[in-house]
Amino acid sequence: MLAVRKVRRKLRMGTICSPNPSGTKASSEVCNADWMASLPPHLHNVPLSNLAIPGSHDSFSYWVDEKSPVGPDQAPAIKRLARISLVKKLMKKWSVTQNLTFREQLEAGIRYFDLRVSSKPGDADQEIYFIHGLFGIKVGDGLMEIDSFLTQHPQEIVFLDFNHFYAMEDAHHKCLVLRIQEAFGNKLCPACTVESMTLQSLWGKKYQVGGKER
Repeated sequence: MLAVRKVRRKLRMGTICSPNPSGTKASSEVCNADWMASLPPHLHNVPLSNLAIPGSHDSFSYWVDEKSPVGPDQAPAIKRLARISLVKKLMKKWSVTQNLTFREQLEAGIRYFDLRVSSKPGDADQEIYFIHGLFGIKVGDGLMEIDSFLTQHPQEIVFLDFNHFYAMEDAHHKCLVLRIQEAFGNKLCPACTVESMTLQSLWGKKYQVGGKER
C-alpha cells in the first residue's frame, strides 16, 4: 500500500528554492516544493508504493464558513444545537484542522490530500464544496489552486483521495468529475495501482495527478 504520512496540524513551511544557474541545488538547501524532482536517480524507478508520501488530514479545512449551514456530515442533534451562534463558533474551532492553504501545503511538501465533499442545501447550481462540519471552499477553486502549483513544478506528483461524499446524487458526482477534468486535463493519470507507478513513468507521460473516488 501507499505509505502516507498524515499531518494534522502545524505544518512547517520548508525552504522554497530555485535551481542554481548551474542546474544543481546546494546540498544544504531543503526544497520541499520540489522534493520529488530532487530525489536521487536510483529512486526514480522505485514503485511509489515503496516511497513515503507526506499527506495531510482533512486537507481542505484551513477555512470553513461559519455562516454556512451545518454540513450533512453532522448528526441531527448537532444541527439543532448549531442554531445557537456560540455553537457555530465552537464548531469552527474543531472543523479547522489545517493552518495552511493547498498551495502552502504543497510548498511544504505535502503530496497526499484527504478530501471530503458535499453538495450545499439550497444551492441550485449543483456545485460541490469541501466539508468538515461546516462548508469550506468550492472544490473547483481548490483543485485549480493545486493545478497552478503543479504547472510551476512539473515533476511533482499529487494524490487526491476523495473518500467521503455527503448529500450527493448522480448529478453532483458528474459535476465533481467535471471539475477534476477541468482543473487538471492531461495531468490526470489513468486508473492504475501505485505498485505499477514510478516517478519516471509518470514524468515520461507528464502525469501529475493520481487518486481515487471511494
